[in-house]
Amino acid sequence: MTGSAARVLGACFILVIGIAWLGSGVAWAGLVREATSPAGIEVWLAEDRAAPVVSIRFAFAGGSAAEPAGKNGLARVLASLINEGADGIEPSAYRQRVQRGGLRIQFQSGRDGLYGSADMPAGSIGEAVELIGATISHPAFNDEALDKVRTRIIADLDGSASDPRVVAGDAWYEEAFQAQAYGRAPDGRKSEVAGIDLADVRALHAKMLGLSRLSVVVAGAITSDEALSFVDRLFGSLPNGRREAATPAATPAGRPTTRISHAGRGAAIVFGVPAPSPGHPDHAAARVVAHILASGDLECRLVAELRQKLGLAYAADASIASDRYGTLMLGTVVTGSDKADAAVDALRTTIAAFAGDGPTREEVDTAMTAIVGGYLLSLDSTSSLANAMLYARLDGDRPDFIDRRRRALQSVTVDDVRRVAREMLAANRLIIVIAAGASD
Repeated sequence: MTGSAARVLGACFILVIGIAWLGSGVAWAGLVREATSPAGIEVWLAEDRAAPVVSIRFAFAGGSAAEPAGKNGLARVLASLINEGADGIEPSAYRQRVQRGGLRIQFQSGRDGLYGSADMPAGSIGEAVELIGATISHPAFNDEALDKVRTRIIADLDGSASDPRVVAGDAWYEEAFQAQAYGRAPDGRKSEVAGIDLADVRALHAKMLGLSRLSVVVAGAITSDEALSFVDRLFGSLPNGRREAATPAATPAGRPTTRISHAGRGAAIVFGVPAPSPGHPDHAAARVVAHILASGDLECRLVAELRQKLGLAYAADASIASDRYGTLMLGTVVTGSDKADAAVDALRTTIAAFAGDGPTREEVDTAMTAIVGGYLLSLDSTSSLANAMLYARLDGDRPDFIDRRRRALQSVTVDDVRRVAREMLAANRLIIVIAAGASD
């Protein structure tokens, strides 16, 4: 099969999927509803008995943006300690119970929150309640566990120092948001992680893990009453706490390209601009803009120009990222250190041309079909549905988010995409950071 034939077949396949989803969006959306537990916890629920499993996703507002000065990495240390298990349960016994129950439990931190996930057979809910509830309320806060976690994180940070994508990404946020807490690296700084003690961890745990900061969703083979009871048993003993309003990060303004060094080889270019938030009428059009510019496919503008035509990049991609503090279009170009400057020039030229001329109708139609089809494929399991529910809730959306997002995409026009591309990709909004190592 020729490349062009394969692309046509792939497009037809995605189109069929997209059309199927457009007709079934209401049914998907109908699975999700909002309810309040007896303890007063607001929960999004989706009863789906396609498989005998249950997934819960939750987030506590905070993350690295809530860390005190000089303690960058504290949220990551907290999440890692919670992953170690509960106080009073031997680590080996905790792991054995998790394995025997068929449970998958994971905690991680981000810029704007501490996130938890658990997937389980429907028959293991009782064991999940006991283990997850214990780890949330009484994590393994002891010197041995802290030493283990700090050592592991510092080793990981040492490894990341030679990854140009990580280095450039962290530097982009620092450059864009300057001294704001939101600009801190969510993985932490080596020197600051080394100085974190148990008092720091306990203080952040007390600050972040409260009911006022909690967002939770449950999906799978579980009734509404069972799910609400499940949530109360997990979180009902937590204090209410104080939820601090998320002050939006100051909108970053474009500036000259920043170039930094990293410990490895090769280079990465991270570029970004502010983008319309999920609740903004132009959000769907912005997603189409990002897809056409840098979906990562061979046909997208940056790959076609920088990789195929000019030979200046190995890969390029971009997407819309949103959290409590703002919404951005962020992208990465992977290249060689000796080609980085030329790649940045080509990147700016390609973005300017796209902003000026806009996309073709074919590009818009193809992008919209791919986005719709890709979203359907991302909802292929109970756990992925739970993920989508949590992200939609954190975005401030409503339980009918699947159908709402379908309708938003359906309403996007070529003129919308051209206008949003022109406004969003203006040269005075663009921030670019290069992380370059030794020559290849």
